[in-house]
Amino acid sequence: MPWTKIMPTGGVDPDEASIAKWFGSGIVAAGMGSKLITDAAVKSADWAGIEAQVKKTVDAIAAFRAK
Repeated sequence: MPWTKIMPTGGVDPDEASIAKWFGSGIVAAGMGSKLITDAAVKSADWAGIEAQVKKTVDAIAAFRAK
């Protein structure tokens, strides 16, 4: 649907293959929720781990968009 912008909120994994697949299909943003910030990481207060995972994911999206 080239006339609209799509943001899926399920099924997108925070890894390069999934990012390439989805963003390559034309999405403009993605909701990753618990796949990006896991319940275990929150319960254990692993803020540094969450930050690292989010940064890795944002960097992968930026790298894909730069191609």
